[in-house]
Amino acid sequence: MRAVIPLLFVAPLMLAGCVERRPDGIIARSDSSTGSVTNAHFVRDFAVATGQPGIVNTWFMLNPDCSVAGQVSVRVLEMPVHGTVTIEPGAYYSNYAVGDQRRVCNLQPRQGVRAIYHPARDALGADRFSLLVITPFGRSWTSDIHVVIH
Repeated sequence: MRAVIPLLFVAPLMLAGCVERRPDGIIARSDSSTGSVTNAHFVRDFAVATGQPGIVNTWFMLNPDCSVAGQVSVRVLEMPVHGTVTIEPGAYYSNYAVGDQRRVCNLQPRQGVRAIYHPARDALGADRFSLLVITPFGRSWTSDIHVVIH
């Protein structure tokens, strides 16, 4: 994953990914991201099985005491050709790393938002889409998601 980060000082943004296995077959896969981002651009590879939806990422804005600092907004800028993307606010588990003061937040679901990719029926091969993520504090970035449907 590459990011272009301007040389401006902004407070660190703490986002946690999540890991989740749901009874409906969706398997969560997401990353934790810590850092200062404003108008950055990321490219991410993502794989999903034919006919199976997959969680692309989950975003949170949590304070050190695990309270929600505000809601992250996620918008689809460019829809995929061989599937759809849904954005779902809800309560999800974070995945803060060992040593992070927010690790205790992983024990309870917190309010966040997630993006789910749903491949079209019988789709195989490559697809892509773009997301815009905006924090309640005005920081934003775009992500191009390169999908492989296998």
